[in-house]
Amino acid sequence: MIRFAGYTGVVFTLLVGIVATVLADLVEPQHLMIAGGVLPVIYGSALLALHPTHQRIGRWPVIFYGVGALFLFPWLVLRQYFGGFSLSALLYHMQEGVQEGMPAGTILPVLAGGVVVACLLHSVWFLFRRLPKAGAWLSFAATGLVAVNPFVQSAGMYAYFVVSGQEPRVLSDLAPVRVSQPSAGKNLVLIYLEGIEATYDKPDLFENAYQKIAQLAPEALNFTGVAQMPLTAWTSAGLVASQCGVPLVPRGFASRNRIDNAQSYMPGVTCLGDVLTERGYVTEMFLGSDASFAGKRSFLETHGIGHIHDIDELIAGGADDLGNWGVLDGQLLDATLDRLSELEQTDTPYFLSLLTVGTHGPAAELASECRGEHTAIEQDDILEGVRCTAELVSQFVKAAQDVVSAEDTLIVLLSDHLAHPKVSAYWDLSKFDRTNTFMVLGGGIAPGEVSKQGAMIDAFPTLLEMMDLPSDAHRAGLGVSLLSENPSWVEGQSDWLMRQRLRMDADLVSHLWGGDQVAND
Repeated sequence: MIRFAGYTGVVFTLLVGIVATVLADLVEPQHLMIAGGVLPVIYGSALLALHPTHQRIGRWPVIFYGVGALFLFPWLVLRQYFGGFSLSALLYHMQEGVQEGMPAGTILPVLAGGVVVACLLHSVWFLFRRLPKAGAWLSFAATGLVAVNPFVQSAGMYAYFVVSGQEPRVLSDLAPVRVSQPSAGKNLVLIYLEGIEATYDKPDLFENAYQKIAQLAPEALNFTGVAQMPLTAWTSAGLVASQCGVPLVPRGFASRNRIDNAQSYMPGVTCLGDVLTERGYVTEMFLGSDASFAGKRSFLETHGIGHIHDIDELIAGGADDLGNWGVLDGQLLDATLDRLSELEQTDTPYFLSLLTVGTHGPAAELASECRGEHTAIEQDDILEGVRCTAELVSQFVKAAQDVVSAEDTLIVLLSDHLAHPKVSAYWDLSKFDRTNTFMVLGGGIAPGEVSKQGAMIDAFPTLLEMMDLPSDAHRAGLGVSLLSENPSWVEGQSDWLMRQRLRMDADLVSHLWGGDQVAND
């Protein structure tokens, strides 16, 4: 009876680990915390109940399994908390660092996920050692671990391209940024909406959460075909894509130039801040979070952003409405509006941007303006956050329109990326062809709708063109102006093909991160 209970506990641990990994997009952080606390107790008790005898196994199957488990472990742990987590995002965050600015509320679920994965991998090892021909079974399990490892899959894909004669070449598609206009164009106010995609514009399904943003569309030029291409699915990647015209291609573990987080960031590409700084713009960005998180500070400082107002400066200035990710959207927008008013009193052109935080997820974080007396900051329903941020951004836009010169200033609303898989509305969003928010108001731009298929990389040349600073041939990096008749880079390519081409082109990585910059005029 004791042995039966012991094996039941081991099998239960195995099943819980598999479910938590396979269905990672559905597992909430609080459930992960519970599993991380309870599972070791159950599994440890099960091991104590079982007799320690097992089949004798040769050294190599054990080593093979150990190596396979070790290299898969970090991938599985991050998948537990973040859901569908790409290899590119894993590489990027490992390189740029997450220790600064990572909310404490995230650390514990990630650690709990590590415990669950450790129990899962050990339970497989424990059970297979007790089967007849245990060495063969353990080798079989190790082969499975190696086969699903994303690094191994990437290597296999590269071999496929080489053998088939379709080795990817993306670098030749990269266009230099050549802006012939030497003086300043229009001012730019760029509002990044954290994970607030245009797919939310379905009032019945999403409870009018997006309504306040949708109500701005009649006075805006609305780009409705901006999808999410590979390597642009997290915040830093969205910033790079929309300001530099390239996806955030990781440097990789074997790249030629190992660049520290505090040093030059993608020096081989010219970005929006670079172009505007050369023409005398004041360039600033407001972040409610820590700018050092995931390399954002390094990116912004490398590419022409002269002043970064992040959580420390905002708190020093009196901000006190704080969530897990930093200063919440109400006070963030207020501080940005104050700075916008100051910039309008000068004769200097400016590029002022901000990034909201309330809809990062997995939970929504409501600013004080959206909370009742007894309403918690954190809400499981992401639609509450979308509704709150949409209302606050709408108020900001209307206030900004009263401050700026309508003909000389563009006000742009842009998703940083599509909503993450962990947010509560994800499965409803996934029923549709999802697109990012991209609206442009003011600056003498006629309202209307542009349905051309594109991606975040196309925002860069499109913004340049609307600022009266067009790049040659309407191209910048891999981006193509959505106002031109030229096909965008993503048209005619599947996500799978783009992902493989971008990941396999070592010359592209060397160019972007090694500083072999294409000449720009």
